[in-house]
Amino acid sequence: MGELLTSSLVADEAAVRANVRRAARFRRTWPSVAYSLGLAHEDRNPTLADKWAGRQRAEKSMVRIRTPRIMHMSVDQYGVTMVVRTVRGVGRKHFADAAGSLADEWQMRQVWARALDDEDEWGPGFVELRTVHTDPLTRTVAATRPPVPKDLTRLELGHGERGQPEYLPLAQSAGVTVMGASGYGKTQFARSLVIKLAPSPLVQFAGANGKTTRADRGDYRVLRPRYAHLVGSDLKEVNALLTGLEAEMYRRLDHMFDWWGCDEFWDHGPTLEVPVLVTTLDECQVYLTTSAPASSPRGQLVADNVEKATNLVKMGRAAGLITFFMTQKGTGNAIPTDIRDVATGAMTFPVRSRAQAQAALGDEILDFPDKDPRKILRHPYRGVGTFLPDGAEEFTRFKSPLTSLELAEEVCGATAHYVREIPGVSVGRTRTPGGGAQTIELSKARAARAAKSARRTRPDGGRP
Repeated sequence: MGELLTSSLVADEAAVRANVRRAARFRRTWPSVAYSLGLAHEDRNPTLADKWAGRQRAEKSMVRIRTPRIMHMSVDQYGVTMVVRTVRGVGRKHFADAAGSLADEWQMRQVWARALDDEDEWGPGFVELRTVHTDPLTRTVAATRPPVPKDLTRLELGHGERGQPEYLPLAQSAGVTVMGASGYGKTQFARSLVIKLAPSPLVQFAGANGKTTRADRGDYRVLRPRYAHLVGSDLKEVNALLTGLEAEMYRRLDHMFDWWGCDEFWDHGPTLEVPVLVTTLDECQVYLTTSAPASSPRGQLVADNVEKATNLVKMGRAAGLITFFMTQKGTGNAIPTDIRDVATGAMTFPVRSRAQAQAALGDEILDFPDKDPRKILRHPYRGVGTFLPDGAEEFTRFKSPLTSLELAEEVCGATAHYVREIPGVSVGRTRTPGGGAQTIELSKARAARAAKSARRTRPDGGRP
């Protein structure tokens, strides 16, 4: 991981220098390029001299060319960003129509045009041109130690196809479905989710891992120290976990107004006593679907699991509970449609069939064939997810950072002292009766790294 991080930094520096040279070329040739692509305005209004001579239009030799002025340029390892001021008759639509020609002229992979608004630094009347030379989605970025999150209303997923950070809203969210083919990013996403939120004492985790019967084995072994409750694939344990989470949700809804004077969790925000509860249900089809008869004990248990999970999605938003449902395919025989259809968020990593893509993202994905998750079922796109950002009109993609087991182990071990049991949940405890968090035995070297990490992660720097 250290070698990957070092090589990435060296590659970043070289890419930035190359893009600085490209930006200089863009600025130097901009008047000519803009005019040739119809992005300039020919001002034929008569000048004072024309009016004096009785002409209603300017002479051909006196036509003034109004080129959109470059107001700002910036570069990064992926490409160049340029902000231009619009001129009469040339707006965002014209820049968007010319994006392909600009990419060819500048020898860039792709160009996007976006009209700025009041929320942007420049405001209306300006257009941002974003160009990338290489595909950011094929570049693997090694995750680094995360800081204490200052904003728990959203989660940074990774970098998008334009090189910009992409976010998943957490506030006002109750359920998120995460789908994708085996080995293409779901586990990396879960690992990244936990370590980015772990440094905050205002977040508690619970979960079920359908890939193994033991909670202290498998993909969640290194994450377990930061979980308050974690179970395996046993149906009875998962049922007890969901029952406890449902009880905690009802407790919060019943008493929230008495505590805070409001009925919505996010109107007040999380506290140490009432934290955000993030639940991960990995390979959820194991305990949410069955081929057994509905009247059988297994069928009844699964039906109860589905009912409780559906309640968490429907009512968890107001209580500060966020549940992530992860499965390889999102069709009705893998995740109940009652859950899938009411989840507030949906994302998918590469999938193999159209039915899986539609189940994951809805029929709307058919309107964006260039964002079809089947097209990126290739090795360079491992860890690339597709989702519909909050308030966006079209789907977008992101590349989840590569989170090593060593980093996950250190972060979760260093923040294990934040773990508090969730009221009402009686299974999957990761804390000993004496109150200390159960952690996996580490070698002396790993234990020393974890202790050093704990000092760096604590807000007070580890000082008494």
